[in-house]
Amino acid sequence: MKFAILLLVIGLTRNAHARLGESEQQLTNRYGAAFFSKAVGNLKTLAFHFSEYVIVANVRDGKSTVESVKPARRGQEISNAAALAIAGQIAGATNWVRLEGSRDEMEIFDSRPKGFTVYLDRATGKDFRVTVTSLAELDRKRKEAEDADKRSADGF
Repeated sequence: MKFAILLLVIGLTRNAHARLGESEQQLTNRYGAAFFSKAVGNLKTLAFHFSEYVIVANVRDGKSTVESVKPARRGQEISNAAALAIAGQIAGATNWVRLEGSRDEMEIFDSRPKGFTVYLDRATGKDFRVTVTSLAELDRKRKEAEDADKRSADGF
């Protein structure tokens, strides 16, 4: 398992340009053909098999905004150090700071001033997952939710 994690980190490192903000074509060049693709409005979700992992990327307006990495085999764990190394390759950031309020089953790391957040999701009954997103995308989602709440409160 440690060897597989090392291969994933090396594979991501080989393509030093691998970052959030890539186009769908750049993701395909990096990970190979997507085995799943679904578009809703300006958001497209793509899933790839890469090494022994499944990579899920959200592409909004032609650029990746969220990437999630999980082992293809159920129950496989990734150490925090390896998970943050993977996140660093996706986001181009390495100064991860664990946020207060993080729990063991959902650790949250931030990389200011780079503007990325990493979630290490170990929730019971779910597969371990490393999710990297930009703070701008989190702000967009928060504003979208607030606008929906306001429309609901206004009766629309």
